[in-house]
Amino acid sequence: MNIAATKVPVAIIPATARAEQANAHGSGLWPSLIAAWTRRLDRRIEDDLRWLDHPGALEDHRRASRG
Repeated sequence: MNIAATKVPVAIIPATARAEQANAHGSGLWPSLIAAWTRRLDRRIEDDLRWLDHPGALEDHRRASRG
């Protein structure tokens, strides 16, 4: 079984990955979008649980979502 050696030095890979990660998260756009989407989803779930009018379901959801 022959295994070909890679021509990309291993030392370059972490530096490239860090640069791409810094570019992706540099503006802080993704974390804020994820936080906004999560809050919106929580509100929709709470609205649906209120519509069901099941006692304790809304409180169970709040406890589960907050840990």
